Amino acid sequence: MRPWDEEALKDEQIKRLEPTPGGRRPSAPSRERWSVSVRLEVALVLVVVVLFGAGCGGGGKLGVKALSQESKSLQSLAAEGALLAEDAVFGKTTRVYTREHSSDLCKAASQAEASLRAAKTEPAFEPELRRLAVLAAQVRADLNRLGGASKEEERAIGLELQASAQESQKISEAFK
Repeated sequence: MRPWDEEALKDEQIKRLEPTPGGRRPSAPSRERWSVSVRLEVALVLVVVVLFGAGCGGGGKLGVKALSQESKSLQSLAAEGALLAEDAVFGKTTRVYTREHSSDLCKAASQAEASLRAAKTEPAFEPELRRLAVLAAQVRADLNRLGGASKEEERAIGLELQASAQESQKISEAFK
């Protein structure tokens, strides 16, 4: 930790202990951190539901709707990873928080990758299915790196994840 970061942390801790005009100290995390946490939890729940629903097919062919859902799910994972990287770069999250949540997102991306690699679809949609599988592997690798990344690496990973989210959105729009 850099010396100025330690000073800022100490100042923040002291401010939390000082009495407020109403006589109460804030006990809940700040709204910004809470919203990041809630966004990640909502995304993870969404991904689990989508993956569970896709896994119930038992190896059947994926149609347009299922491929579009897989693409949107992957887009969500990449976008959440990009937000997490951005928050980490600007010091809005702790190292532990970044490591744990990137690990959770990485696990979800790994499941999406496995699901997409094992999936079958109509011949007309095979190229999109392959693109999604490759993209899922890239997102998984980026999220895996994010947990132990330096600030410079976090910036680069965030940009890569943002580009992956945009690519996934383009694939999803191709199904409309």
